[in-house]
Parts: sequence; structure tokens; C-alpha cells
Amino acid sequence: MRRRRLLSALSVAAVGLAGCTTGPGKSGPKWGPPATAPETPTRDESTLEPTATTTAPGRGLQASFTYATNADTDAFAVTVTVTNAIDEPRSAVLVVTWNRDGETQTEERDVSLDPGEDVSFEMTFPEVGNLSFDWREP
Repeated sequence: MRRRRLLSALSVAAVGLAGCTTGPGKSGPKWGPPATAPETPTRDESTLEPTATTTAPGRGLQASFTYATNADTDAFAVTVTVTNAIDEPRSAVLVVTWNRDGETQTEERDVSLDPGEDVSFEMTFPEVGNLSFDWREP
């Protein structure tokens, strides 16, 4: 019986002491605020002001295409129509790249359009393949 009381008293004392410990170098809700204030964050001044304004070369230009194949020669004819869809003149170079089975062919066309204008370009490739369209500065 004494043993039970002693063990019970020791366990209560151990629980009581566990909450009374201090940790001088530690912070957090259990230990209180840190002894020193945190360092002020640094700021990268180079990212506050952009040095140059960049505009995508094809901004405002919309390209659509139609295609046809020639059954006799397997040629792949593509017609690309470019429209200026914004209220300012735009100039860019349309780059159309065709590839198939490791072969690649690139066609470039200069585009200079006033607002609302459109222009069409015809291109012929050896056979049906993958096409990609891109814009670059003139």
C-alpha cells in the first residue's frame, strides 16, 4: 500500500516538474519569446524597377491556318492568315517550322499590319508532318 502511494506521489511530482522547466536558448509558445529580435529581412533592389519593358513579338497578331495535301506528290500546302487584332500597328516575323522523321524545314514571313488588317501566306512542305508556329522580332 505504501508503495502505491509513493509511486502515485512520484508520478504526480514528475508531471508537475515537467511543466516547470526552462529553456533559455529556446523560443516558441512553451518557452516564451526569443531573447533577441529577428533580423530585418533584406530587399533586392534590382527587382523593384524593371530596366526595360518587353513585349512579345506576336502580341495582338492572330494566326489561323488551313491545309491541303496533293495526292500525286504528297506535298503539304499550308495557308496561314495573320490578323492584327489590336488598335495599334504591329510588325513581327512569323516562323513556321515543319518536321517529320528527323527532317526539318523552316519558313519565315515578315508581317507588318495596321489595326484590323490581315494577310495570307502560302507555304508548301514535302509531305504531311508536324507544324509549329512562333514569332520573332523583325
